[in-house]
Amino acid sequence: MGLSVYRTDYRRVMEEHTCNTCGSNDLVTISITVDGQDLSFTACHNCQTKWWLRDGQRVALESVLDLVAST
Repeated sequence: MGLSVYRTDYRRVMEEHTCNTCGSNDLVTISITVDGQDLSFTACHNCQTKWWLRDGQRVALESVLDLVAST
């Protein structure tokens, strides 16, 4: 399982890396690969909204937990 952590720099972030709730680009993203699928968790520092992506598509936490538990 690969793991990478990064904090986005608002001066160089692209539009798709903004919070859908508040529009902030002060985000922290943690990315991992599980069973060949790319997972990433993102949290907004401004409004505390959190979300998961699997292979670039937004998914519920339960879906991520099911995938991790099955490996």
